[in-house]
Amino acid sequence: DTGSPEVQVALLTERITKIQTSLAELLRQRRNFEDFTLVETLLARESLADFFRAVGQYQFIEDSIHQFFAEMRSARSETESALDHSSG
Repeated sequence: DTGSPEVQVALLTERITKIQTSLAELLRQRRNFEDFTLVETLLARESLADFFRAVGQYQFIEDSIHQFFAEMRSARSETESALDHSSG
């Protein structure tokens, strides 16, 4: 039964694992960006457009990290709720 608390917990646990994997990759990407100052990044680019593209990529990574953390909180809350229902 896909509606049983045990199945819900298993699905949510799988979802949390996927989120954690995605977060780890995004955090690695962010760290790579943060290894350089904005000036170094600007000087390393062939054009100003490349620089702004890199800044846009960094912003996308930051936004994605915040989104995944929100999803993680939601999944953990849902898991706790499912566990409460299974023990109740």
